[in-house]
Amino acid sequence: MSEIHELSDYPPETLKHWLADEHSSRYQQPKESVLNHFGLLDLYLSAF
Repeated sequence: MSEIHELSDYPPETLKHWLADEHSSRYQQPKESVLNHFGLLDLYLSAF
């Protein structure tokens, strides 16, 4: 979790909500801009 936090600058508690199981009461759907942000990070990291 800390690596994702360092790469994205999103607070760890927010990341926990986004990465929780979809059926959990803790789960929150990330906004479209957040999904795009993580998509770009994934693309960047997979290039190495």
